[in-house]
Amino acid sequence: MSQSPPQRQYSTLQRWKERILLDIGARGLTPGDAYLTVEETGTLLGCSRATAHRAMKKLIEEGALYARAGSGTFIGEEVRRTSQNLPQTIHVLSPTRLGFSTTIPLIKLIQSVANGLGGLGIQFNSPPEGYNLDYVFETIVKPFREGNVKAVLAVSCQWKVHQFLKDQGIPAVVCGSIYQDRNYLPSVDIDSTKGAELLVDYLIKKGHKRLGMIMPASGLAGVDFFTDSVGRSLSLLGVPADSLSIRYCTGDKLVTIDRIRELFQGPNRPTALITDEADFSDLARSAAESIGLRVPDDVEIVFEGSVFRTEDPSRYPHTQITLSPSEFSEQIVEMIRGLRHSDAPASAQYLPVQFVPASKDSSFH
Repeated sequence: MSQSPPQRQYSTLQRWKERILLDIGARGLTPGDAYLTVEETGTLLGCSRATAHRAMKKLIEEGALYARAGSGTFIGEEVRRTSQNLPQTIHVLSPTRLGFSTTIPLIKLIQSVANGLGGLGIQFNSPPEGYNLDYVFETIVKPFREGNVKAVLAVSCQWKVHQFLKDQGIPAVVCGSIYQDRNYLPSVDIDSTKGAELLVDYLIKKGHKRLGMIMPASGLAGVDFFTDSVGRSLSLLGVPADSLSIRYCTGDKLVTIDRIRELFQGPNRPTALITDEADFSDLARSAAESIGLRVPDDVEIVFEGSVFRTEDPSRYPHTQITLSPSEFSEQIVEMIRGLRHSDAPASAQYLPVQFVPASKDSSFH
């Protein structure tokens, strides 16, 4: 029993380290480049200064970072050594700022996929929102033409990015936000129709008559498709359209909490809230508790899980893909191996989902 706390702390530290390494890759930083301060890293990760300090200290010990007295923290040679040993890479292209609950499963998936393809290097690219085709050309197309890119995993990108990758002959797989009328590349996403049906059915059976939705203002097809699916599910159950209130929020935490608090304080407030992934659910909980609402007694919160499944328990009922992380990794590997040439027919695969009740485990992230 005395062994458990150190194991939990180590696991948590590993996660913070992986999140920092993801950010280094996303920024395209190389040895000698300046990195964030401890305070900035804590803000990025959404953790305390002490936690950020411990994670950065461990990375310094491992050579991924180094500190220079009076100057700050910089990228270490270990980053160069890793990239030199693995010259051919799988690039992850994701223009959105992913939440922590999605980032860690994504990292683990890409590591598994890279190993499944023979031990590739990994490069994360996070361009600004929008189409940003110049960025894609510089970070994806040029390295591909130099023989350094094995494949691209486009995570929640706009359809013009998919089209551009296709036109440039880049072997790529789309993960999340399938554009049904503009399907240029092999794609995989969750079955949002079934997910919406499961969540709505659960809430209506619990007696909720007024629902709210908090969704990211990303402009992505997946968000629109899930939102529309919730509306259709309510209609099929005979629930009036005005029983659902929808709010779209940016990635700013304080603004999002304010928007949710406003929804809860309005007339005929919702007694249940559907959110996009666990991070929005945590913000909704903070908003509710800040005005004296108890979760789930006064307001119940559920969320649609992403295509990147986590095995961690959640305090909220939610949907998740039925495939295990290893099975999903194998599927992505097979999709990448099937990329023989740029004019291969594109196919869209929708992963089955299941409803997962709230966990009774009190130890959450």
